[in-house]
Amino acid sequence: VLGRGGFCVVNEVKGIKLDSGSAAAKDEAARNKDKELSPYEEAFTRDFVATRSLREGKVARYAIKQLSDACHNDSHLFLKGTIDLALEAKFLAVLEHPHIIKMRAVASVGPVSKKYFLILDRLYDTLEQRIRSWKTKEKKGKGFIGKVTGTKKKMNEIVLERMATSADLASALKYMHDQS
Repeated sequence: VLGRGGFCVVNEVKGIKLDSGSAAAKDEAARNKDKELSPYEEAFTRDFVATRSLREGKVARYAIKQLSDACHNDSHLFLKGTIDLALEAKFLAVLEHPHIIKMRAVASVGPVSKKYFLILDRLYDTLEQRIRSWKTKEKKGKGFIGKVTGTKKKMNEIVLERMATSADLASALKYMHDQS
């Protein structure tokens, strides 16, 4: 389990098995028949996602997000969770920005099905985790050993990383604001 939210659970995807006879597979084949796909378009095809589910054959590239067992066992939570997950899918389907997570696939069943899921790019850390890491590195750099070993360069790198992350976040927020 990579994470849990109010309604959903997120797990890493270690492999994807495609059903070539599914309606989704037939629709994609019909759409792409005799069509030259750009590299960007190709990155969202079923085959592309399935054959590249691991980075360098080791690390999961994607995550699957679906309703938690708690939601499946409570009709009120199921309704709220279904709406939440369906809205997330709707928003992610139209957003295209390098600092906003990409939705790579969605279940071929409707959002009210208990088998509904989203396939997203896997996050390797969160902003909260990064902030904790920066604080830990900063504490180490401020001590006597840090001053003796010349951690000023490392401290500057942390400041630059924080600034770059802030700029990335601001860029994503501006993009989303401009979409409304």
